This record gives sequence, structure tokens and C-alpha cells, in this order.
Amino acid sequence: TAGRDDVVHGLSVHFDTPFTAGHDTVVLDTAPWKVPTHWRQTVLYLCNSIKMAKGEKAKKTSAAPAEDQWAFVESVVRPTILPSVRRGVVAKDPSIRNEHMTVIGYLARDLPLSFPSFAAVHSKNAEQNFYSNVVSAQHKLRNNALAQLRKQCATIKARDTLRVFIPYLIASLKDFAQGKRD
Repeated sequence: TAGRDDVVHGLSVHFDTPFTAGHDTVVLDTAPWKVPTHWRQTVLYLCNSIKMAKGEKAKKTSAAPAEDQWAFVESVVRPTILPSVRRGVVAKDPSIRNEHMTVIGYLARDLPLSFPSFAAVHSKNAEQNFYSNVVSAQHKLRNNALAQLRKQCATIKARDTLRVFIPYLIASLKDFAQGKRD
């Protein structure tokens, strides 16, 4: 809600996430009014400014205009989010690795034109969705994920295979060989 009559040129984005692996839940909160972290906030600049009157609520839409989506992908996702997620898919902790693979699933679902390789193995059908199956504790579902990956192999860019899918699978296989079942 606008606190005064003004023009909006961008949005500030922050997140909070609970870590529940231990006995107590710890929440990482990157809001500007919380204790600062190295994650900080992200500013998304709008291609077209928006005039707002005091008390007016921002309207949300289900899809950003193509130029705003492109600007978001090129200025935020590719240089900032994607490198972090790529590092996370090979984390030693399986729960961190799985969370990062889930983020790639969100990119596949929400930005399929920008990330066609990731979108190739995403499906609204949970049984055929690589991202929901590969992080599952059930062996059958992980096998479904691998079958989906093999089926779409020709449509996945080699760069994405080498930088995301293979490192994640190798790290997961190491865990399996060491008896980790997360």
C-alpha cells in the first residue's frame, strides 16, 4: 500500500526461509528491518514507472510483460540467482542440495522460455516432474526423475547438463553410496 502519492520505479525483494534440520527451527530473514545478512535485498527496476496514490494497493498480475520478465532474468536471475543455485546443487548437505534443485524447478515452471533446458523436465503432473521426484526419499520417484531426464536428454542444452544435472546427480550418488538417505 502506497504511503504517499508517488511514482514507483522498482520493487525491493527480500525473503525469509526456515531451516528445520536441527532440533530448533532457525529462520533466515533478509527483510530490510531485520538484522543485516550477506544476502541483502534485491531491487527489481520496472521498465515502466507506475503512479500510485496514497493508500492505493499495488495490483498483482499472473504474468509480467515480456520486457519486464526479460529485464528480471538478465539483471537478477542469470548473474545473481543462477550461479548461487548452481553452487548449491553440489552442496555436501543433501537438504541444501535438494532446496537448490527445487529453486531450479521454480525457474523451469515460472520462466520456461528463459530456461528451456530446465523446463524440458518440468511437468504439472507430479509423477512426471523431475524436480519433485529427484528430491524424494522414495527410490521409485527418484527413478522416475532419471527416466524423465533420459527422455528429454536431446532437448536439454549440454551446458545445463554439465553445470546442473550431472553435478547434482553425482553428489546424490555419493550420498547414496555413503548410506545417506535424505
